[in-house]
Amino acid sequence: MMKHIRRSVGAAALSTISAMGAASAQSLEEIMADALDGSQTLAADRAALDAQREAPKQAFASALPSVSVGGSVSANDATYDPGRDGEQFLRDLGATSGFNGTGLEAAQTTYGVSLSARQTVYAGGRVMNSIRAARAGVRAAEAGFEAGREDTVFEIASAYFDVVRAEAQRDALQQSFGTLTEQERAVAKSFDLGRASKTDVAAVSAQRADVEGRLATARANVASARLNFQAITGLTLDKFALSEGRPTYPEDIDELLAMAQASNANLQAADAIVEAGAAEVRAARGQRRPAVEIVGSYSYSEGNLIEGDSIESVGVQLQASIPLFSGGRIASEVRQAKADLRSDQLARADLNRRLEAAVRAAYGDAIAAEISRRSAEVQVDARATTLEGVTIEAELGKRTTLDILEAEDDFLTSRFSAIDARIREQLTVYNLLRLTGSLSQAFDL
Repeated sequence: MMKHIRRSVGAAALSTISAMGAASAQSLEEIMADALDGSQTLAADRAALDAQREAPKQAFASALPSVSVGGSVSANDATYDPGRDGEQFLRDLGATSGFNGTGLEAAQTTYGVSLSARQTVYAGGRVMNSIRAARAGVRAAEAGFEAGREDTVFEIASAYFDVVRAEAQRDALQQSFGTLTEQERAVAKSFDLGRASKTDVAAVSAQRADVEGRLATARANVASARLNFQAITGLTLDKFALSEGRPTYPEDIDELLAMAQASNANLQAADAIVEAGAAEVRAARGQRRPAVEIVGSYSYSEGNLIEGDSIESVGVQLQASIPLFSGGRIASEVRQAKADLRSDQLARADLNRRLEAAVRAAYGDAIAAEISRRSAEVQVDARATTLEGVTIEAELGKRTTLDILEAEDDFLTSRFSAIDARIREQLTVYNLLRLTGSLSQAFDL
């Protein structure tokens, strides 16, 4: 029994990390592009961005001519009475029986067509500032999309590592369960031979039952983590692996802060929102200025009075309007736009301050996670050596079965800690890169 335990200790210690990086598994770097393509959240954000990109076109349309055409057809059944003077006029024309006596028929159907064009010449800067605000809104939406993509990449990585963690913990428990099962048989046999006590048998059975229960939970966690990953990405993978090493990042905190200022998408979105707000203030002020338009019109109609008659007209107008009194609406809209701009500026300043604090905290977390990972690896080796030593001492009669069980439990705990430390190190670095706006670049997206 003791020799079996010594063999399993070395194998389990090696498998603690290697189980997370099987050669046949697909690494996170290999599947990230496909995972992003399968993200419904990102697809929805992309559709919203496409909708926002239409805003400048709509705003620019206000600077272009607007042309409209209209037509009409109407049926009429009218009685025409020319009056006393009209009757005399018709008789002078040679008519002998009223209006129809002229040989002309009253119009029964009227046809008409009209064409109008309108061009804004001057609008106090409202049109151009509306275009600027719309373009800034698109830049804000694009930056917001990039920020959402960085968050989605991090979400996918977290879901992927949840599966890696759950599977590594399941494997560790499965190995421990196998060892304890063999140990339980050996202790039972030793008890039958009078070499082990009833307490030894009960202790091994209790620990085996505990690990068996934890193993059942671990298997459920694996299934849950896999389903969550599939829900986020739409991908179904056979095997998951944790890559060796971790992404690199600048070791200087000032360089990281400069990267965040230059590349953080949320900060870029806030800058664009402030720019759009300033344009909206100028557009609101422009309502106080005159507006000048050129209006052209053309119309043609037939059958206005009698069959075959026609009227054609062409006109051009230069229209100007100056707001004199609007009940305070314009002044209120200007104040509202200014208040919105102040809000955007304050939100941008707050975001900048919070971003700096988050980068500094993430930098500290990344350093601490690396130290914790190294410490956890040392602990795994130390616990493995301790378990092997206790097993040898038990063979010599210097240790009891309870000592072996305690060492086995400590070794299992250290393996869990090593798994968590490896994954935490990866996630802290990914979070730091996300804050600096370079997480997608780390995956070469």
